[in-house]
Amino acid sequence: MWRGGRRGSGPHRRSRLRQRSVTEPVGRGGGSCHIVATDYDNHPVHMRRADDGSFVRTFGSRGSGPGQFNCPRGVAVDKAGHIFVADSENHPVHVWRADDGSFLGTFGSKGGGPAQLNWPTGVTVDAATGHIIVADSGNKRVQVW
Repeated sequence: MWRGGRRGSGPHRRSRLRQRSVTEPVGRGGGSCHIVATDYDNHPVHMRRADDGSFVRTFGSRGSGPGQFNCPRGVAVDKAGHIFVADSENHPVHVWRADDGSFLGTFGSKGGGPAQLNWPTGVTVDAATGHIIVADSGNKRVQVW
């Protein structure tokens, strides 16, 4: 995906979008549907309007602190408008609010024990129960929160 300008004619950035999720209507006033996608190479997560592709916001930046990513892979959105991002090289799952872009926190820490993750690569939400399901690739298992 190229964004910003046409290749060769202005500012642009190449992004490899690894996973995307379509949200339920979120946001104040607009109530429009959004597409949320991880950007593995450049490390943030992008939100765009589904109807016209226009930019809404970017979540996070490269790093290892709260709300920062190192190779985000999986992304999912629950009915309440929380965005869950599997951060493959930092190892937790980050949680953001879709409507205002605020960072809420993380769950999972690096390791092989209960509630620990090693290279999480996917995340989804069970629509029936609201449970968060994480592909814990390094530990070769699936974990449920």
